[in-house]
Parts: sequence; structure tokens; C-alpha cells
Amino acid sequence: MFAIRLLIALSLAATCAAQGLDVRLHQYDWPLSDGSIVEYSRAGAFELLFDDDDDQLLTANGGGFVNIVLLDNHTGEINWLVRNLFISFSSDARMHEMPYVVQFGMGDVNGLPWGTSVLSTSVSANPARSMPIDYIQVVDAEPSFYPFMIAGWIENDGDFDAAALSVDPNQVALDSMGGTQGPGGSDPTPVCSGGIADLPGGIPAPSAGGNDCGPASVAGSIAYMAKLHGRPVPPVQDIFKGLKDCMATNATGTSTQDLLDGKNAYTCRNELPICSEILEGQGWGCVVATALQMGGDVEVMFKRGTCEKPGAGHIAMIRGIMVFSDGTTIIETMEPVTNADGTTEWKTTPIVVESNGQMTNALTGQPEGCLRSYFAELWQSGCVCAG
Repeated sequence: MFAIRLLIALSLAATCAAQGLDVRLHQYDWPLSDGSIVEYSRAGAFELLFDDDDDQLLTANGGGFVNIVLLDNHTGEINWLVRNLFISFSSDARMHEMPYVVQFGMGDVNGLPWGTSVLSTSVSANPARSMPIDYIQVVDAEPSFYPFMIAGWIENDGDFDAAALSVDPNQVALDSMGGTQGPGGSDPTPVCSGGIADLPGGIPAPSAGGNDCGPASVAGSIAYMAKLHGRPVPPVQDIFKGLKDCMATNATGTSTQDLLDGKNAYTCRNELPICSEILEGQGWGCVVATALQMGGDVEVMFKRGTCEKPGAGHIAMIRGIMVFSDGTTIIETMEPVTNADGTTEWKTTPIVVESNGQMTNALTGQPEGCLRSYFAELWQSGCVCAG
């Protein structure tokens, strides 16, 4: 059975009690495109630090749900900022070495130092049904230089490229960047989130035709996971060509079964330790988020048009995903495009998915399709020749 599905089964059986969590609180000094700095901006972040006491976050134990409650020391309000954020790590080493950063809004006004705050934190095997306030920490907010923008890392040996910055903190929706709800916000609240890593040099995009979305998206997935895990692979265009052959892709596209069978045939032939499975339906959002956080990759599979009048099938890589308490999901997709000069790049699209699966382009408001399933992949040693 595929590891993601096993993870869900284990999480239902886990019985670990809630416990406290080590947290660092950051308030960002935010650089603007003109080179100036917004000191003590409204943008903040929790840095979550895990140790052996948090072993229920390990995949073998089913993963755990993180909650953080913060007293706003300017307004006196108590806010449940991180609500049942599901996290799972593949090993002790990965849990200890990778601090998990969750952004949130520290209010609506820039320039207010946050100071000391009271936190209630917990990690539990099951979602919290009410605001957990049984474990208290007192922490000082650390002024920190904002290290990244939405499109990727901008730091370079402690400096930043001012020309790369496009927004100021007042133009960023902080309640949709890291799986949390900022102070003063209202329901629905984010439940879980995850995204792929921003790799140095980025991920190469293949050059593909209009009905080649299957091998093209999977080629990007393989290139990403191999680079993330330090595995040399052929050029992404060669990966694409090999997958297109294995998947029997033709002028009409790729069938769902050929997509899975062809991916397994390619990874077996090239001894790539990748487990793959199609997760049918729309209720896999938090599993997808976990897979991305574990260093895997996931594609979203959908029908063009609307759920009432579905059209042709399509598949696209997922850059990031966030699931909300009302059943809606935000997915940022990645699709390869070829420019007029022959160069290739990834086009990203933010998509809102309603609880019925209807997908809407968040930028244009136009229907994008109807979500049918996810194509999930994990990089694991036992997956050579899987399938």
C-alpha cells in the first residue's frame, strides 16, 4: 500500500496526547523595491522547532496536528492562529534539522514592535476541537529581515536583490501564505498547507505540445525530486521524451492508467525510488500538503470547463496547496510554456477549488475545471520498480 494512504490509516489509530511545542516568534523588517525598509512590519512568522518529544510527527506514528494560540499584546485579543496544521516527517533527522516556518499577520499596522507574547502550543495525534490553552509559553518577538518573497528566495550572502521585490507587506494576504489565520480575521480558517521547495536555479521546464500535459508535468516532477534529493538525472527534455514513450501519449493525450503505468515503467527502468499513486476524489488536500512537505511531488488531475459540463482531461504540477475549514482549497499550479525564442519556463496559476470540486482561476474569475483526483509521488528507498 502506498505510503500516503498508510499515513492516513495510521493517523486514525494514533492516541498520543497533546503536548507543548518549542516556538520562536519573528516580526519582519520588510525590504521594499526602492531599497527602503519597513521596520516592524505587520508580517510575522512562527518558527516551529521539533525534538524527540514530538515523535508523533513521524510518518511511522501517523503524523500530528499543530496548534498555536497567541495573545495579541496590542489589542488583548486571543487568536487561534495555527489551527490543526497537519505535519509529518519521514525521519528523526528530518524532523530535527528542518524548522517549519508558518507566516501570519501580526495586525493591520506596520511599525508596532510586537514585544513579549503569551503562546499556547500543542502537538497532538488528533485535530483539536476547541482552542488549546493548557500549555503556556512566554516568548519575545525577534526582529528578523524578511528572507523570501512569494516567487522564491532573494537572499544572497546576506544581501537582497531590491529589484526582485514587487510588493510591500500591506499588499500581501498574510492569512493565505502559510496555513494560518491572522489576528482580526474570520472563518473560514486554513487547516493545512504545503508546497514544494524553492531550489537554487529552479526546476527546468520541458518543451511540450498541447496534449502532452501528462509526460510534461511528470517530467517536471521527476526533475524536481531528483534535484531536491541530490540525484543526477538526464536533461528534463530527455525525461519528457522517455515518459511520453512509456505513457503511450498520442495526439489525443494520455489515459489515466497509462499515466500511472508509464510513470512506474520509467522510474523502474531508470532505478528512481519514486512511489506513485492516483488519489481519487477531492478529499486528499491535507495528504497532498503532507506529501509536498515530505519532499514528494503531486499533480492535480481535472476536467476542463465546469463540473456541470466537464471537458477534456488535464494534469498540472502543484507548487503549493492550502485547505480551509469550509472545504475550499487553494492550489497554485505549474505548467510548462515555450516562449517565442524557444526558451521554456513554468507558468503558475492560483486556483480556488470549491467543496464540490469546481476550480476557478483566482486571477480572472473564470472556470478552470473540475477536480477529479491527485497524482501523488514520494521519494522512498523501497519504491524502485514499484507498480
